Amino acid sequence: EMTVDTDASHTTPRHLTRCPILNTSGRRVTVSVNGVKGIDLLSFTGGGTERVDLKPAAIEPPEFLQARSGCGGPVTLIVDTSGSIGSADSDVRDGVRSFVSTFAGTPTQLQIVRFAATADVLSPPAFSSDWNYWYDLSEQDDVDDLLGSGSPIDGLNSNGATNWEDAIYRTFYTETGQTYQALGNPANPPAELVVFFTDGMPTQDRVDDSRTGASTPGVDEDDIPQRFRYDNRTVTTQFSARGWYRAWWLLNQQSTRVIGVGVGPEFNDEAPLEFNNVPESVSDASWSAPYDWYYAASEWRYSRAIPGEAALGDLVAGNDLSDYAGTPNFLKVEYDGGWDAEAVKTAHILTTSNFEFFGGALESIALSECGGTLTVQTRKADGTPLSEAVTYEVSGDGRPVTESTTSAVNKTAAFDIAADGAPSARVLLRPRSLEGTGFEADDWTCRSKNVPITDTGKLSWNGANPEDGINIRVDANEAVSCILWVDPA
Repeated sequence: EMTVDTDASHTTPRHLTRCPILNTSGRRVTVSVNGVKGIDLLSFTGGGTERVDLKPAAIEPPEFLQARSGCGGPVTLIVDTSGSIGSADSDVRDGVRSFVSTFAGTPTQLQIVRFAATADVLSPPAFSSDWNYWYDLSEQDDVDDLLGSGSPIDGLNSNGATNWEDAIYRTFYTETGQTYQALGNPANPPAELVVFFTDGMPTQDRVDDSRTGASTPGVDEDDIPQRFRYDNRTVTTQFSARGWYRAWWLLNQQSTRVIGVGVGPEFNDEAPLEFNNVPESVSDASWSAPYDWYYAASEWRYSRAIPGEAALGDLVAGNDLSDYAGTPNFLKVEYDGGWDAEAVKTAHILTTSNFEFFGGALESIALSECGGTLTVQTRKADGTPLSEAVTYEVSGDGRPVTESTTSAVNKTAAFDIAADGAPSARVLLRPRSLEGTGFEADDWTCRSKNVPITDTGKLSWNGANPEDGINIRVDANEAVSCILWVDPA
């Protein structure tokens, strides 16, 4: 025999929602199982006022689907701070803050790698000498460290060359040259998503001490097509073929999804790759990259040219840049008054000539990962996560009931809510039971983009007690995070 608590305000018991109970006026339902080797008869008693005997074949078990969400995991953001950024520094800083605030409250670990001539990692002052550092965006303190005063984001100022190779090395390798995948340390996980922002071509590489950490084999000079090695100087970009190919080699050793963000005028312009005209013996007819005029040595000259977006797009897509023939063979999303979050999910690069739209590009990438999701945590009054397991269920809007559990192992439970192109969805979120935890529900708080939700049309309690749950609307263009605060029972 087992006893199940239910609420008299519900027409069916909370945990037996599909059982045909005729009367639930009482607050307790007793289920008796008769039979020793097999279940012969189920007897339901509701508050002692009604008794119904049902054959087992008439009982349909409740449907609880385990929640599966793609939101969360280790994400690395690579930020170009080379001198060509110039006066757009503030737009870059605002864009990074937008990326952080969109992920705030979700089970996302964020590492920010900045690079110019060499790369380093943003971290609190106490960790400034560490090789890498992960911010836990499900922790409000970590979010505040990134978005509040004294944030390391404030130090994203432009100066120096553009070393793509060192940025990629810092993202995937330890200081001694081991990959994080091979390291297998949960405290230093391999990134599951890398967002690589730059405003131009690579101009430097990790050869000749322009690096951090151990050296890497990369590519030999002979591995670079001769047409990229001939008189390798430029007017517009100072393109370093060796820098590009060494970065390309490093990235090709990985299986991680990388999405590029190219910002600035260069991503609309074709960039000449050689200072002088290239002899036909070097740039043979098989290479059909577009020609372009440029001005040098007091005269107009004619040269092969490649757009900045091709250099970034081919890098991310794993293509050989020297095969560029004027038609991109990578997927690109260009700003046209807005960003298409669905297209972003499969794009290799996002491009815009205007730094004002940089923040929107990063936010769109974050929403492609966590847009339309609901994250819940169980925390004690002192802010620490409750280690005891609490299972939450989400229902409503004609969806099957889904469940996910917070515990000492997983402090967050994530649900996909606004999906399949729907602009929003309203659901009921509630804990199944706090029994056995030693705690009782005290209050709910929810945030979106790190801003507390106070609109009662968006968030409201489901009953008089916080354990009854909350009604919450989740929009497709946001990630909502909620906390159930508990006190000792």
